[in-house]
Amino acid sequence: MTVACAKPTLFVPHLAEEMLWCWSCKQWLPPEDFTKNKSLPHREGRAERCRACVRAYEATPDRRAKVRAYKATPKARASERARKATPENMAKMRASKATPGYKAQQRAYRATPKAKARRRELDATPQAKARQRAYALKSKYGMSVSDYNDLLTKQGGLCAGCGKPPVDGKALFVDHDHTTGRVRGLLHTNCNTALGMAADDPNMVRRWAAYLEAAQEVVDDPS
Repeated sequence: MTVACAKPTLFVPHLAEEMLWCWSCKQWLPPEDFTKNKSLPHREGRAERCRACVRAYEATPDRRAKVRAYKATPKARASERARKATPENMAKMRASKATPGYKAQQRAYRATPKAKARRRELDATPQAKARQRAYALKSKYGMSVSDYNDLLTKQGGLCAGCGKPPVDGKALFVDHDHTTGRVRGLLHTNCNTALGMAADDPNMVRRWAAYLEAAQEVVDDPS
């Protein structure tokens, strides 16, 4: 009489060769057909499903959808960043990005219509504009956004030249000494342009003022 035996979970001899049972396809297979899994010492550290079954399962639409959903979670993203942030991986990444081939590939991609459209889209976001403004202030004038706001408050929110408020909500321009680089104040764009036309010469500005005052006197008293 033949007695049906329960399918074993242990690493057992089979036909003089060590084989493992796959719980998915229900076959005896050699150990190399299974991935390693240290949490299963009773199977000599091998997974319970063979590689072929795992590949088939991972290719199913339901499984792909679950993987995509998980990868979109903050937990998964943080885990992936931590995994990639090892010193070895960072060194490899820097080395790969330093190759001529990678740089040429990036230049070619940035020249595509898709990349240009994406760049315009990103540059138009409030976050990008804020970063660009902060970078421009620091690189051109050595000041932070906080420094700019403090100076604007000190000026009462008005142009340091004409004493009028900003026009159409536009930010005041940073005026600086072109010789020393020292920031002098915040001006309307037109006021700043006028200083440039006068070559930052106070005497020229005074002559302009005298000219305008004299012309105004003629208008007021044509006799």
